Amino acid sequence: MIKSSFSFASKPKTKSIFRLRYYLLYWWLYCIVPSVFADGLQNIAPPPQHVNWFNVDNIPTTSVYNSSNSNQSTPSLNNSNANAVNAASVSNPDQFGDSFFHSTPLPESSLLAPVSLEEVQVGNSFFESANATTVSIRQIGATYEDRINMSDFYLYFNQLLENNVFYEIRLYMAYLYQTTNPGFPQVPASNQPNPPGYGSVGILGYVIFLNSNVSLMPFVRLGYYDNFYMVYSNSDGSYINSSQYVGQGGARLSLKVNNAFAIYTSYYAGYQIIYLSGGGKYANSDNPQIAGLASCMEIGTPYRMTKSLSVTPSVFYNINANNPNYAASTLPYNAITTTLNSTTFAIRLSYNF
Repeated sequence: MIKSSFSFASKPKTKSIFRLRYYLLYWWLYCIVPSVFADGLQNIAPPPQHVNWFNVDNIPTTSVYNSSNSNQSTPSLNNSNANAVNAASVSNPDQFGDSFFHSTPLPESSLLAPVSLEEVQVGNSFFESANATTVSIRQIGATYEDRINMSDFYLYFNQLLENNVFYEIRLYMAYLYQTTNPGFPQVPASNQPNPPGYGSVGILGYVIFLNSNVSLMPFVRLGYYDNFYMVYSNSDGSYINSSQYVGQGGARLSLKVNNAFAIYTSYYAGYQIIYLSGGGKYANSDNPQIAGLASCMEIGTPYRMTKSLSVTPSVFYNINANNPNYAASTLPYNAITTTLNSTTFAIRLSYNF
C-alpha cells in the first residue's frame, strides 16, 4: 500500500477503533495461531510410507505371519479389502476449521482429499507451488485499512497469468477524520465533515518460484489519490484539497507454511508529488506542492478458510518525506519540511476463482 504522511496526525481513540483491534487480536490468537500449530503437530510424525489412502492402487500389501505355520503364504490386500480400508479411512476424516471458529467434517471430495496442486492454489501467489503447472488464477476482494487520522476501503481484482505475470487493480474510498495534519501544524482541524477521498492503484509484477514453498515477486506500482494527503473544510467557505501522484517499485517475498497458512513481506519505495488547492483564506494561485520520497514495509499472514476464501491481516510501516515548495511552505499553508512515520493496520478478504 501507498501510505501518505497525512496518517500521522493524532486523533482521539474511539471505542470503535479499540474494539476493531481487539477483534483482530482475538481472531489472531484463537483462530489462526491454533490452526497453524495444530497443522504443525500433525506433521511432526509423518507416516512411514507415502501412501495415498484415497487411491486403492497405492495401498501397500500386507502379510500375516502365524508361528504355527511358518510355510504360510503371504496374502495380498485385494481390491475388495482395499475398498473397505479406504472407506474406513474416510468415514471419520480430519476436520478443517472454518471462519465460524469450529470444525466441520468434510467429505472425501473436500480440501483434504487428494487434488491437483492447481486446485489448492489461492490467488496472489501466496499458496502457489513451484511443482504445479502454472495456471491463470483470478481473485477479487476487499480491504479495510485503519490509520491514525483516517480510514479507507478498497475493492480489487488481480490475476496471475500462465506466464507468471501478475497484475492488480484497486479502487479506493477514504474518510479523513476532523484532526490536524502534522505536515501542516498551522492549519486547524476542520469544523465540519471532510469530503471523502478517492483513489486508484495499479500493480504489475512477475512471480519467481525460488522453491516449492518460497516465491519472490518484483513489482512496480502507480497510484493516484484525491483528498488523501491533505483535506480541510470550514463552514466559512475555506477549504484545502489535494491530488497525489505516486510511482514506486519493490519486491514481495512469500513463504507457504502449509496449504492453509502463509506469510509474506513487501518493501517498496519511490517518489510522490502532491498538488494543493484551496478556497477562501486558503486560496493560492502560485501552484503550492509537496514532493519527496515515499516508502513502505508490509508484513501479512494470509489464512485460507476454504478452497476459495482467504483472509489476510497485515501491518504497514510508512516513511514519507514532506518537502514543500515555496508556495506551500509560506502563507496560507505553512507546510513544514519533515520526515513523517506512520503505522497502518489492514485486513483483506479474498475470493479466488
